[in-house]
Amino acid sequence: MAYVNFDSKEIHTKFLCFGPTGSGKTETFRSFLRQTSEDVQEGMLELGESSDEFSFKFLPISVGYIKDFHLKLHLFIPSQSTRMYETVEKVMFSGVDGVLFTFDSRLKSMDRNLVAYEEASERIAQAKLSLDSLSTVFQYNHKDEKTALAVKDMDRHLNHQQFASYQTCAKLDDGTPGVLDEISKMVIKKIIHTS
Repeated sequence: MAYVNFDSKEIHTKFLCFGPTGSGKTETFRSFLRQTSEDVQEGMLELGESSDEFSFKFLPISVGYIKDFHLKLHLFIPSQSTRMYETVEKVMFSGVDGVLFTFDSRLKSMDRNLVAYEEASERIAQAKLSLDSLSTVFQYNHKDEKTALAVKDMDRHLNHQQFASYQTCAKLDDGTPGVLDEISKMVIKKIIHTS
């Protein structure tokens, strides 16, 4: 749930990003960072090594203003480990506004995508949340690869609830502007709807 700081006139929202190793979550964050102007980007924080199962990444982005309030989007890639400390897990999932699933659209990665989706869904359910109540976006990365499946094929396997979905090549910033725009629109719509 968005947090409003009336003193500083800021609205803070939180999105978690899930997906299998190699799907392009970190590169997506880098793409988001490259797309934002220097006066609104905050920088990315990485805790732990990429190979460390307990590492996570954080990217704060300024999305703009709603009336006089500065809207800030906080994007997190939680640890891949389901053995993360219980307290850290609770904090990570506390106040979540949405979820970005980043999947590898290459045919060889479908099994890993399905496992990652199932694991993330279980973690979300354990946090007493549901995808239906969260702003949810599906990103199918690596569209530049020869074996990349079309969006309709990826949706058929993964996106049974028909959430917004985008095909991307994060390393080339191709398609990621649409993903960031969709996340921003969802957050703004939710804030306006609840106020």
